[in-house]
Amino acid sequence: MTPLRIPLLPAAMLGLSLLCIAALASGAAKAAKPNTEPRSVTGLIPRADIPANPTDPHAPLVVLDPGHGTRDSSGRITGQGSSGRYKGREIPEHELTLDYAMWVMADLRSHGIRCESTRTYSHPWFNVSYRGHDQEANNKLRAEFAAEQGAALFVRIHFDGSTNKADSGYKVFYDDQSKFDTPGKGGKGKLATQSLRAAKLIDAALSQASKLSDLGVKRFERPIYGFVYAQQPAVLLELGYLSNPHDCAYLLEPETVKGIAAAVAQGVADYLHP
Repeated sequence: MTPLRIPLLPAAMLGLSLLCIAALASGAAKAAKPNTEPRSVTGLIPRADIPANPTDPHAPLVVLDPGHGTRDSSGRITGQGSSGRYKGREIPEHELTLDYAMWVMADLRSHGIRCESTRTYSHPWFNVSYRGHDQEANNKLRAEFAAEQGAALFVRIHFDGSTNKADSGYKVFYDDQSKFDTPGKGGKGKLATQSLRAAKLIDAALSQASKLSDLGVKRFERPIYGFVYAQQPAVLLELGYLSNPHDCAYLLEPETVKGIAAAVAQGVADYLHP
């Protein structure tokens, strides 16, 4: 049997062939790159359209901060927060905070309260000008956004996570760390006093709406830069544990989103209109 002879390619042609293969592989990899744009986890958008801001320039303004969802100068997503699983699907915190914030925004505006947000459905990422993850710089910029808008209250929306899947419930933190605070009655900071009042009112409203355990109003022991750089009263809501399968499933129910958002908006309204 005559042996099969395979002609050898010249070195130049072989090099060109390898470059073509590499280019094709690179193109395939780019085509296969997953879409990292946030989706609406709950599939819910407040009403047909989120109402426009009230036209009264004297109406109080609230700035919402849906936690995480930062994109750095290279386009990389950083600090996505905690996550849970529901029906085999990962539920990232930065996506769920955006859904809840948009519900709260719609309800606040319906209350006649002006509302802006660090992230929205049309601008789902909080874009920063630096590269990499810098927690202090990121949260300082969010606090500065609230100040630039002239916010009467800064409401930060988050969900918790824990290595212990049994951890459950919601809590409301108040800001007693602001570097801009000034002494008030009894030596306690004016901003801290107002932040605590807002936190108590929002917690009271949530206790009527959420089926999760109320873990109470709390303060952070460690520096929280969104609080340190806040120039107005500020609160941070941890609305439940995504790491707890029960909490996670409950927080994704449409009626839960509606009820909790309405409660947050009511607590804010009670704070602004005592």
